[in-house]
Amino acid sequence: MLPRPAVLWLSAVLPLSAETYTFYVQQGTPPARYAKQWELVQKADPAADRVQRPLKDKSTTMEDAQEAAHAIRNGAVQLPCVVVSDAQGAYAALPLDKLDEAAIAKAREAAQSPARKKEQAERDFNADCYLLYAGLALQEQTPERVRANVAECRRLMDAAVQKPQAWQELGLRALYPLLMLEYAQGYRANGAHTPETEAKLLEAIAALEAVRDLDPESTCGRKAHEERERLRMARRQARQAE
Repeated sequence: MLPRPAVLWLSAVLPLSAETYTFYVQQGTPPARYAKQWELVQKADPAADRVQRPLKDKSTTMEDAQEAAHAIRNGAVQLPCVVVSDAQGAYAALPLDKLDEAAIAKAREAAQSPARKKEQAERDFNADCYLLYAGLALQEQTPERVRANVAECRRLMDAAVQKPQAWQELGLRALYPLLMLEYAQGYRANGAHTPETEAKLLEAIAALEAVRDLDPESTCGRKAHEERERLRMARRQARQAE
């Protein structure tokens, strides 16, 4: 599960001829606490750029969330840490308390790793999921925005076909509630239940059942089952009241 939105600051523009070491620390951390590591980087790689980026506790705006997503793309998911980047982007994240010359040398080897592109793609996926969830929490869900979020959620679910847990989480936490919101917005706009709102409700139910059926024993699968039963009872009661 992704962490709750947290404001992370992105490193400076990467130089073409040298690496950049971005120090991600909790906001308010005195520079003296990582001065030795700062000097160590300078000694180990005199041509490198060194950047300090304090991290806040949580996001309260989408601008904050955008910064957080960029940092997730860089691999800055543990504090405090140092992210090493070159002209192609970030390729290593080192815990600050374990930083030494050997760790720096080993980190450089990661730049040549054949898994680098795959790891970057995974970070990009996580960052995009983070932005989607942050948007659901921080933005007003207008009909236009809901439609855009549904499209983005489906895109991410297609990208997560090899990740059942991520697929289920997107379906349960994003797609299903978004479709239910579309249903509710359509009901309010028409002032009554219509064939269109019925179709949207059935679409939401289908999304919920897909989450349940993919892995019924997972946490998301069980929650989807419980929600499906709740919907079933609610619809039965509504019919009895008509």
